[in-house]
Amino acid sequence: VYLEGMIYASAVRSAHPRAIVKAIHAEEALAMPGVIGVYTAEDIPGENKVGHIVKDWDTMIAVGSMTHYLGDAICIVAAETQEILEKAKRMVKVEYEILTPVRSPEEAMAFDAPLVHRGGNLLAHKHIQRGNPAEAIAKSKHVLTQHFSTPWTEHAFLEPECALAFPYKDGVKVYTSDQGVYDTRKEISIMLGWEPERIVVENKLVGGGFGGKEDVTVQHLSALVALLTGRPCKMKLTRAESILIHPKRHPMEMEFSIGCDENGIIQGVKAKVIADTGAYASLGGPVLERACTHSVGPYCYQNTDIRGFGYYTNNPPAGAFRGFGVTQTCFAIETLLNEMAEKVGISPWEIRYRN
Repeated sequence: VYLEGMIYASAVRSAHPRAIVKAIHAEEALAMPGVIGVYTAEDIPGENKVGHIVKDWDTMIAVGSMTHYLGDAICIVAAETQEILEKAKRMVKVEYEILTPVRSPEEAMAFDAPLVHRGGNLLAHKHIQRGNPAEAIAKSKHVLTQHFSTPWTEHAFLEPECALAFPYKDGVKVYTSDQGVYDTRKEISIMLGWEPERIVVENKLVGGGFGGKEDVTVQHLSALVALLTGRPCKMKLTRAESILIHPKRHPMEMEFSIGCDENGIIQGVKAKVIADTGAYASLGGPVLERACTHSVGPYCYQNTDIRGFGYYTNNPPAGAFRGFGVTQTCFAIETLLNEMAEKVGISPWEIRYRN
């Protein structure tokens, strides 16, 4: 889509996952012909933080503030053409005070761990208990305990994130390729400090999403530039930017224990699930909850103790991803059942049928 007078915008991203931004030098970029502006957190009229559930995601990192991952936007450059835009971005110089990043939940939970966010590194804790699983497992004929690890997973959708925004009536209109127009409108309204009714969001072709396009990436930024310049503004991520910025499937470390009687009937299950939610909350809380509530599988037994923990790190954010946390714990419980079937001396099909 091209609109008359349309300009292009793109973010200068953080060079470090955890660092304090000391200064932004945009003079050389601003002096280039065809560069319309370089915008920072100071140009945001409303709040600088957005988020579906927890408002912790920085629209841009202000001078004096700390970056949280390599995808953080430091400033937004706007130009007449894509070619000028890319050259201008390289001309922006950012001064940092580099800090040691938090690279894993194990580091995040350490007593002396640096804080990814001021409120602490624990985003969410879920505990689901029924009956007395410790006693039930201790009395079981067969017991298995295993550790499972699942990695980050990339959505790999066909089309990277793209938005085109322009002034519209007494507000702004945004054409977008995301998954939720109402959430997008809410996020933009937070950033602008407006009533949501002044913002119109219209979906175009999504090109695949699977959860990865639930969080705003370019929508609010293109809307901001459109309003600051009074011109239609298009913002599209490169494939490399897209992979860097949008949330992934949560990597999880899981320890499961299962007890069965001599016939393979499940007596109880205990589990501890630790999720890396990355730099921002996104949908980390609900994903962890779903991982825990579904970790027992579709089987009939009465003794469970499931504990889940989601930690902030300076890794890319993790959020909604098809399966929404269930695939990780499902992998664990179903693998254990296969091993238990062998231990009992029955087939994987039979142990599921009996339970």
